[in-house]
Amino acid sequence: MTSHYVELNRGFEVLQNDEPLDALAQRSYPSGGARSWEQMTWEKLLEHKLVVVLGEPGSGKSEELKH
Repeated sequence: MTSHYVELNRGFEVLQNDEPLDALAQRSYPSGGARSWEQMTWEKLLEHKLVVVLGEPGSGKSEELKH
């Protein structure tokens, strides 16, 4: 089977415990408005010992983690 992996240059952020979940969900979409947070790259994310990656089902998390 041929791999059709596409590099997304995805950004990540640190979850704030006191932020309402609906606000966090809205902010995660491109139409969520202006972002006041700085995104982490894969390179910065991989510097941490432990991370949790959350995302919509089918958004490519597993394939991206494999690569």
